[in-house]
Amino acid sequence: MGIYIFLIAITFLFYIISYFNEKLIYKLYFIETFLSCLILCFGFMTGSDWRTYEEIYNSYGNNDFFWRFSYLEPGYLLLNIIGNVIGLNFWEWYIILRVIIFFIVCKFLFFYCPRKSLLICYTIFLGMWGIMYYIDPSFRNMLAASVSIIGFKYIINRNKIKYLIVTIIALSFHFSAIFLPLIYVFSILNISNTKLLIIFVIINIIFISKNSIFIIIDNLFSNLEFVQGKIENYSSGRESDTVGSGKIISITYLFNCFIFVLLLVNREFLNKFKYGKIIFNLAILYIFMSRIGLTVLIFTRFYLYILYFMAIAISILVLKIKRTQQIIGATFLFIVSVISNYKQMQSWRFIPYSNIILYLDNLPSFEYRSDYNLINSPYKDNL
Repeated sequence: MGIYIFLIAITFLFYIISYFNEKLIYKLYFIETFLSCLILCFGFMTGSDWRTYEEIYNSYGNNDFFWRFSYLEPGYLLLNIIGNVIGLNFWEWYIILRVIIFFIVCKFLFFYCPRKSLLICYTIFLGMWGIMYYIDPSFRNMLAASVSIIGFKYIINRNKIKYLIVTIIALSFHFSAIFLPLIYVFSILNISNTKLLIIFVIINIIFISKNSIFIIIDNLFSNLEFVQGKIENYSSGRESDTVGSGKIISITYLFNCFIFVLLLVNREFLNKFKYGKIIFNLAILYIFMSRIGLTVLIFTRFYLYILYFMAIAISILVLKIKRTQQIIGATFLFIVSVISNYKQMQSWRFIPYSNIILYLDNLPSFEYRSDYNLINSPYKDNL
């Protein structure tokens, strides 16, 4: 776990350095993103879903590969075909795509986050989401989210047709991209603080019950057999007690509620920044969705499309504090990020950490890699 805490701590240290010398912000950010890439994108025997992805990738050429088009997203399978055709083994293909996704996100934060808050934004991103998502990626979900990030400019330009095309492409990688039209609509709304507060209360009343969530989704997608199957699986099927369940409350959600209040109070301040209105709206949408994701864990998949705006919005709030007190506010966020990451990493999926660079000369067998964390993790009994 130390390597994950180190990554957050070094980012925060870079923020402290840049606080006293702003000319170094971009240089330190480039150094930090390179270091993060080496640790996060080259993670090896950590995570869980890579086992399935490797089996799918290596099945190309067998009779059962193309049968997978009946239940897996076609864009994802097309990437598998391309990787095999050009002669990449699974890990070469997998890491190349992870690195591309990673730098799409880093570039997005670089362009849309205010310069002064960039490194504290990256600290928040790593601690609360980034490390977890890159060490144990929902890979198809991440591919779809990266497409949506590339298409963010079409929200800014209000280009509905091109954004629709982006949505269709993202859907070819993961069905969760059905969320993208809501992002577009919510980003352009101008809802008063009073109405946002009322919506917040309503959401926390209705969506505190997972049954309410599934009933609403069932009514919205009653004509889609695929969605009906998913609802049955998560509500009463084999995954109903895992990703189909959740919590009523958590410390992270209380933190989100605290940020919600701060965002409403400081809305005019955020709107002064370039793209401030969109950042504010989508950070609010993230907080609304966090209630649903807390109740039913599978809906945390939607976070990947909007969590960046939450990180940017929080980092902008630091700039509202007096210059002499900004380090205090940033330190609080650093502590929250470390605590959040520490709680997330208490799983066999993350501990122990391994890096493929150390195994390039002799890649272990699939069985060895698959069992490694399950055998060696101090959290193996928490399966």
